[in-house]
Amino acid sequence: MDELAYKIGMDPVAFRKKNLPDDQNGVAWIRQLDTGAKAIGWENRNPTPGQAKTTLVRGMGCAIGAWGGGGRAQCLVDVTVKQDGSVEVLSALRTWEPAHAPTPARSWPKNSVWK
Repeated sequence: MDELAYKIGMDPVAFRKKNLPDDQNGVAWIRQLDTGAKAIGWENRNPTPGQAKTTLVRGMGCAIGAWGGGGRAQCLVDVTVKQDGSVEVLSALRTWEPAHAPTPARSWPKNSVWK
């Protein structure tokens, strides 16, 4: 996700927040991202990756996750990341479901929930 955010010139924390669901989980994740960013001084980091030209390199990163079906090797998703940071889901397949059927393409703009 950091690489996607960097490619469109967006802060990685803001990119994650923009693409969270607009429900109680999204609200909790936004709060956690904001709290973590503040705690580690996210705003003071060098926002351009790979700038250090030394053998010892340190950096900052962020991540969020949830336990469940997402992220397994058998989950296939084709997406387009738009310049504004929103993500368009072109197709998705979760092979652990009994139906094994692809999900139709949907747009996933800010503050929407993909069901």
